[in-house]
Amino acid sequence: MFLKQLLLVAKQTFKVRVKTIGYWSLVLSPILIAGVIFAFGLLFNTLSSHPTPVIGVQVDAGLEKSLMHSKTIKAKYQPVESEEQGLKLLHQKKIDSLLTQNGTTYLVQNTPKGHPVDADQLQTFLKQYTIEQKAQQMHLSSTELQALMAPPTIKTRLVSVKGESAGDKTAKQAQYMLTVGLGIFIFIFLSTYVGMIATEIANEKSSRIMEILLAATSPSVQFFGKLLGIIGLALLHLGLYAAILLLSWQLIPANNRYVMMFKDILKGVDLNFVGTTLLMVFLGIVLYLILTAIIAAMINDQSQVQQAVSPVTYLAMGGYILTFMVSSTSENIVIKVLSYIPFLSQTLMPARVGLQLTQPYDIWLAIGFQIVTIYFLSRYGLRVYRDNVLRYSEGNLTWESLKSLGKIFHYQKNIQA
Repeated sequence: MFLKQLLLVAKQTFKVRVKTIGYWSLVLSPILIAGVIFAFGLLFNTLSSHPTPVIGVQVDAGLEKSLMHSKTIKAKYQPVESEEQGLKLLHQKKIDSLLTQNGTTYLVQNTPKGHPVDADQLQTFLKQYTIEQKAQQMHLSSTELQALMAPPTIKTRLVSVKGESAGDKTAKQAQYMLTVGLGIFIFIFLSTYVGMIATEIANEKSSRIMEILLAATSPSVQFFGKLLGIIGLALLHLGLYAAILLLSWQLIPANNRYVMMFKDILKGVDLNFVGTTLLMVFLGIVLYLILTAIIAAMINDQSQVQQAVSPVTYLAMGGYILTFMVSSTSENIVIKVLSYIPFLSQTLMPARVGLQLTQPYDIWLAIGFQIVTIYFLSRYGLRVYRDNVLRYSEGNLTWESLKSLGKIFHYQKNIQA
């Protein structure tokens, strides 16, 4: 009977919310914003793309020939007889740049409204050309020149706390970037769903419908049913994003520079790390939703929703901000301890594991703490919910929360005695 009622409340909570415009605007707005940003970026790149620049050259014959056959510089070349003629063409906007030579000194002149040649590409080419000319003067063969210019081979490997090779810094950077990205996502995600569950309970309390609901079902059914319903909405939200990401991955060409950049990042990410991190994130979200439901039980009406949500949001923000300190304060004892504390560990511990600052089993220890906290928070939170869901107080919400928690611990102490 309990399970049937629990699923009924969860289903009702899910169905009511999933049909609202507010929920779908929440789900779709990030996608629409990303689409608009992508469209503007594409438009900007299209409008800002310049035609191939025309360079007037007044250089020696060997350099002129090398420039004509070069594929590294995207430009067209127009020989000029003198610098004066080149400047005249430059002022008439018939050329975009003018390259002149005086021994081994080169001068590039551009117009403000033209489409100048890429200075870095031109500098690299001229540097290489000068080296080749000097090599010829010293009677060095191309093989000898390549041997002279060949850089030393440097291999880097990272030895983790396990005492074995764990890859280079690319793996650390990729996993840390993933953790920071998840931290941002968790903060935004929690800011939304903690407000949703607080509003759900506040609506029923302010309309005095809670008395009718509790006459038909128990407080535990209402408490856990609403939690399951909101968690279901969150899972649907995440599932839609995952489906859209996979679909986009199939539709966007593989040679797209953003796709290639994303693939380069993913190359350094360990799948075991991804799995345990996602598990920690899910348990962290559940923890925050339970905490919000407990505080929301003390709300009298909609005007107190923001007051109830603010402490939870600040707590989530704390974990997000501390994530950025992990790489710079890797040996800080406070960060080490906080990475095991539920409500903060879902971002701090993956960041430390990603940077290979701790043993792999430490993340499972942090997950164990999360599960234990979920159990006790649900157990004691249900008592707070039961004691306050039909109680309407005009006092300060924070003070009422502390008093309710004090009563619970006092009640538990009496039981043990």
